[in-house]
Amino acid sequence: RDPAFTIFSGDINFGPDYTQEYPESWEIMRRRGVSLACAPRNHDGYAWTLPSNGPLDYDGLYLWRKTFGPEYYSFKYGPLRVVTANSFSGHSKRRNALTFMVVNAGAEMDATQLAWIEQQAQEATAANQEMLIHMHHNPSPQKSISPNVVSYPWDITNVGAGNGIWNDVVPREELNRIAGDWSGFKWFFAGHTNHDEHTIIRLSGAAGPHDVHYVNTTTPCNGSNSPYEGYRMVTVRNGRISSVDRPYGAAGNGQSVPFPLGGGPGVNLFAA
Repeated sequence: RDPAFTIFSGDINFGPDYTQEYPESWEIMRRRGVSLACAPRNHDGYAWTLPSNGPLDYDGLYLWRKTFGPEYYSFKYGPLRVVTANSFSGHSKRRNALTFMVVNAGAEMDATQLAWIEQQAQEATAANQEMLIHMHHNPSPQKSISPNVVSYPWDITNVGAGNGIWNDVVPREELNRIAGDWSGFKWFFAGHTNHDEHTIIRLSGAAGPHDVHYVNTTTPCNGSNSPYEGYRMVTVRNGRISSVDRPYGAAGNGQSVPFPLGGGPGVNLFAA
């Protein structure tokens, strides 16, 4: 069946040349006529300085805004609130790269976006809505941290040095604090690591103890960290997510629908 909409929690581009990739990506999406909710990821948001210690030449996040629109936004599907967030923000010098060779590929979020996310969670809880947020990097407190490494001037010896899932622990802790404080905030969807995972963690905050789901989805186009490629079919019943996993998968709970049975990175299809 056709999905009501699709969330894309992965890398739309790769990074060698955004001046070609962004127009090509937009044209592919425009022609397909699929309802997509996308937000920028690390491969979409690299910044170039030429020479390596010179002025900013171009910024992937600027091209994102110019091509696709806001870096973060929300919409409602019935009483389900869907929040799209940018987990690869921060100053362009932090995101400095030479083509796709970046020093810091992990997550960072600014205070303005985090305050907006908390406002969304507060409104969803007050309206008895279930809220999910999808971003590229999984904010589970169980995930690794690798602090930002100096990336300006760019130095090839530092490439990949900041490749932990999160570069800044403060916004990760703030996201989990928000999820703990507002009971309507129940789901995180992420990509980045190209593997399937569904972890449920009981958070305790102002809302009292409640379960929050951390869902990673594999990729349909680069399964380097996964034995298969695929996507998730997410079922929504009465404004609540009722299933995200393929129950008959060989790996048990947490598995996507693999190719060739169906089937970038981190694509989730929503159906009522």
